[in-house]
Amino acid sequence: MPVRRYVVPVAAALLFLRLASATAEAAGSGRLDPTFGKNGKVTTALSGVSDIFAVIQQADGKIVAAGTVCQPSAACDVAVVRYLPDGRLDHSFGRSGTVTTDFAGGTDAGAALAIQSDGDLVVAGTAQVRGKDEFGLARYGSDGRLDPAFGRGGKVTTHFPGHGAQAAAVLVQPDGEIVVAGTTETTFVSSDFALARYQPDGSLDTTFGVGGRVRTDFTGMEDEVSAAALQPDGRIVVAGATFDITNGATADFALARYQPDGSLDPSFGSAGRVRTDFAGTSDQALAVAIQLDGRIIAAGRTETRSVFSDFALIRYRPGGRLDRSFGTGGKVETDFNVTDDFAFGVAVEADGKIVAAGLTDPLNGAGSEDFALARYTSVGTLDGGFGKNGRVTTDFGGDDEARAMLVQADGKIVAGGLDNPNPDGSADRFAIARYLG
Repeated sequence: MPVRRYVVPVAAALLFLRLASATAEAAGSGRLDPTFGKNGKVTTALSGVSDIFAVIQQADGKIVAAGTVCQPSAACDVAVVRYLPDGRLDHSFGRSGTVTTDFAGGTDAGAALAIQSDGDLVVAGTAQVRGKDEFGLARYGSDGRLDPAFGRGGKVTTHFPGHGAQAAAVLVQPDGEIVVAGTTETTFVSSDFALARYQPDGSLDTTFGVGGRVRTDFTGMEDEVSAAALQPDGRIVVAGATFDITNGATADFALARYQPDGSLDPSFGSAGRVRTDFAGTSDQALAVAIQLDGRIIAAGRTETRSVFSDFALIRYRPGGRLDRSFGTGGKVETDFNVTDDFAFGVAVEADGKIVAAGLTDPLNGAGSEDFALARYTSVGTLDGGFGKNGRVTTDFGGDDEARAMLVQADGKIVAGGLDNPNPDGSADRFAIARYLG
């Protein structure tokens, strides 16, 4: 009897497997990554109340988080923690994975984080020097030790004239120079955008602005920086808010773009500045990202329902005009619950989709805040393949806030912030969640 042979159509089988894999990934998009920490979540209790304000991924897949740790009835210090790709603490970094840095015995805070081409880490934030806030920078080697070749013992502080300055963003240029953006208080009732640029050794780059510093005023009142991004051509985009304290303390999105020498870019908005009202109330840009086509996305919050806030995204064309192909006239608003929602981070995925992360407060207090993420298509509609109707919330068990986010090279999404199991805020700890992308 002849043996019957069955020929398997290999190409068709491979196509089926690919489609099945893609369907499984789409179905899991936005779910917590079970290979990270405990069911996708990691919390780290430092020796005091601690919050994450920045997260970044190294080339080797390790995740670094930077923020602040405060002792009871004592000053606060910069805190940096490094995790292995699976969420465990990296014991080759600092002391069992953690590093704390004091600048001058006062209250210090880490707000932003960047990685140099040689793998060194740069943290920027606020250093209290002789009772006044200044820009504070610290640079660490791969083992977590302060780099003695940077500034004085690895630390740099920069004074701005006025009542103090706080850094909110840090960027490392391809030539190794470091740009820091933040806010300087010019008087007790006014503040400006502030930038400083440093050479690789930590000294101010005097070819930038005036003596290495730049100040930008929008309205003569309060202007506040939250984020910055570097364009491929070397221009610097800074985002935040401009407040009108004479009109019920309302605020608008505020963006400024600078040329490589620190001067305002006249091709952007009006003489280098853009101010955008979202819906007539109080709006604030808290994060910024630049697409490959040069369009700029600013994310934050808008108060459109009485005193409650929603996620707010605005996309601008490269010249600063609203991109009306995005959302409604260039704007997108996303409500998670009936109370407050804030977007503190935004990133563009490889396929052009946009992810924003922050917090939602479904019960308006009482220990109810959760991590909140939303993903949008390239035209600003919520991506129905992500979480539930484009939205994801994560509860760690107390008050939880995602203050920073990143998209890994493999498409997974990392959100970092704080978890506070006690309603009185006395036990804030580093909190990170990773999601399938």
